[in-house]
Amino acid sequence: MTDYTWENVLVTGDANVAGYERTFDELVIRLVLWDESSREVKATGVTVSHDVGTWECDAIVRYPDFDDDEGRTGYAVINTDSEATLTFAAQQLDLGEPAT
Repeated sequence: MTDYTWENVLVTGDANVAGYERTFDELVIRLVLWDESSREVKATGVTVSHDVGTWECDAIVRYPDFDDDEGRTGYAVINTDSEATLTFAAQQLDLGEPAT
């Protein structure tokens, strides 16, 4: 893994990953935010994803290691220790809206 400063895409504070589902080229991440509201982040055009134990989510950030020549952008879920725990490459990322 490359050592660099994360570029925030979505700052979630002290959130938990309630779960995620990967189907063919789509990845949906369900977050429970610090105020107990929820948020669903949807990535489409996903080609690669790796999970090393995703439970916490302080932010979703750019992850340039997964950028590719086909127009996909790399992203990562960062835990409270600033470690990338769920990494993926996607053509589009919909950050959704907080729901109560």
